[in-house]
Amino acid sequence: MLDRYCIGAGVLISVIKIPQKQMDLFDKQHPATSASHWERADPRWLDHQFTSRMRAGFRPTREDDPGEWDARMAFWTALIEASADPAVAGSRQASLRVRERTLADQFTQQGSGSGSAPQCLGQVLEHMEKQGLIMTRKSFSESSSIFARVAQFAAARILTASPVLSPLRDRWLGPKTQEEYVLLNPLKSLAEKMLLRHQENALHAITDNVLLESEFLKECAQLSGLASPDDARLVLRQLERMGNASIRQLPGSNEKVIKISTQIGSFEDTDVKIGSIKYAQSLLVKHIQDLQSRIDEFKSKALALATTKRNEALRCVKLKRELEVKLEQQHSALHNIEKILLEIQNLEVQREIMRSYVASVDVIRDVRKAFGLDVDKIDATMMDLQDVLDEQAEIDSALQSGGNHDNIDMDELERELAALSVEPATTAAQDPPVPAASTALNSQASAANVASEVDAAAAKVTADAQPVKPAQPPRQAQLAS
Repeated sequence: MLDRYCIGAGVLISVIKIPQKQMDLFDKQHPATSASHWERADPRWLDHQFTSRMRAGFRPTREDDPGEWDARMAFWTALIEASADPAVAGSRQASLRVRERTLADQFTQQGSGSGSAPQCLGQVLEHMEKQGLIMTRKSFSESSSIFARVAQFAAARILTASPVLSPLRDRWLGPKTQEEYVLLNPLKSLAEKMLLRHQENALHAITDNVLLESEFLKECAQLSGLASPDDARLVLRQLERMGNASIRQLPGSNEKVIKISTQIGSFEDTDVKIGSIKYAQSLLVKHIQDLQSRIDEFKSKALALATTKRNEALRCVKLKRELEVKLEQQHSALHNIEKILLEIQNLEVQREIMRSYVASVDVIRDVRKAFGLDVDKIDATMMDLQDVLDEQAEIDSALQSGGNHDNIDMDELERELAALSVEPATTAAQDPPVPAASTALNSQASAANVASEVDAAAAKVTADAQPVKPAQPPRQAQLAS
């Protein structure tokens, strides 16, 4: 990855950050060379001509050779900024703070022709300060106004530029080689990474946005790989300057409470109290760890003295039991504190739920208002709808009756149809009606019928009076016939 580059005197000068695999490959190719991180990051450090050219002092003015000036200035600027990267400068030497003397000692030991200190570091640091790439730690740590910092910087520039007043600068600000500077670009990048990491891990703003300073310093060291707590404090200060952090001293202790957020507000009393709860939690954790180590120590002593000094071994066992009781009490207290924090987080969840309910009510009202869904309007609309339907029914009825002039009652037609359905069965059981013109004929027929019925009845009486013959066998009856 090409971090910075410029072209000067026909030579590409760059600082290259290469991965660990490529560094390991360099070590295999140069087994006899005790290469540092700098030399593995840029193997040109092994070139004697290159290193001699880079270590030489600058010309009095840039106008003498602008290309060479810019090329060397870009090289040293990128190199000094890379000193904050543990992958390049090493985990022990990497820092967000630089001094001219420290850099001179560090780069004197690097590359071919080591032993000669760079003669240009003072000019490079001065150029970087003008460009806003570095700032004195004193100016960075102060919370004075921007006007005061500008006035201080202007006074320092006047004292530095004047040969007569230069000794006064050393008295006022100290020797220039001992001035400690802060690398602003790496610092801003690390502060943004810390803020992003906090946003990803903060699930409950009311509790997770409040941190102890010791907790923050530990997380920053893990993320950056920088060993010094001072560098982590610079990151915290940068977050404060960015408006993403606020710091308060915890009452009754040396611990500080930090509130981190993308949009930091005022430090409320609730935040301080949550910080106190977390501070008590951290003390309990440390106390529990200490008790556990002491219990393990007494246990080991008891086992070692069980055969030689039994009374001493029994005393160790007794102390171990007492510590175990205290350990159980501390565990119970820690559990209660963690439970309290969970309840606070649950209150935050309930608050969000309540906010969602309120927002839902507002949304429903707004949508109903936008759609014109009002109770009075709905009632009026339903009444109008019923009137329209009634009118339509009347229109339909008028259209249906418009072509029918007989005014026939439908109920009467239904009754007649039912009567017709029952009539065939009734007429089958009765005689048909006799016409009036055939009455005489019917009387004669009736007299004849009576006479024939009388003759039939007499014949039946005669037949009944005759004796009954015995029944014949089937064969005889057949022959007789």
